[in-house]
Amino acid sequence: MSKKNKNKFNQKKAIKARIESKNRSFEESISNGIHPENRWCLGVLVSHLHASEQAFYLIRSANDFLSKCVGVDIILYAENLSNICVPSLCPVMPMESISFHDGPIIATNLGSLTEIYNLNIAGPKYLYIMDPQTLMDAGNILSDKIRVITASQDYAKIFKARTGIKPIGVVPHFNIEKMVQNIGSEILNG
Repeated sequence: MSKKNKNKFNQKKAIKARIESKNRSFEESISNGIHPENRWCLGVLVSHLHASEQAFYLIRSANDFLSKCVGVDIILYAENLSNICVPSLCPVMPMESISFHDGPIIATNLGSLTEIYNLNIAGPKYLYIMDPQTLMDAGNILSDKIRVITASQDYAKIFKARTGIKPIGVVPHFNIEKMVQNIGSEILNG
């Protein structure tokens, strides 16, 4: 086989593998209870998306999730839109746009939690606790309108001991796929 034909063969093989992967992802999404007819949109509110561990994990996880799953869209809302640390496959919107969001929304700090607390949006509201400051102060402003997801088992134990509220899940490093599973199962189970 000539070099030119070999390259075409490899390109066709790569395209076929990508299509098969997308089909598998579609079937897996359906088996996980997310059917395209029941699409929903997960919003994540952060203070910024410039170079930080939080922004890197969030965008990387959202990109990974969107490249392999069907049925859930992700929108990132940021208070400060300057200098996004890595390219994002999902829309990045200014925080002011959040009042039009339709679906579950996750606050990532106390400032963003106060922003969504009184918003009349269609969908449940969550607080993702991934830092000690939020962990220590969150119990003071939570209500039954806000559900909690923690970044570690230790945070979950401390949060439950301080507030008596059990987080709905533990999701390390902003793993969007695990967040969707936790939120999706909570939505399905009421």
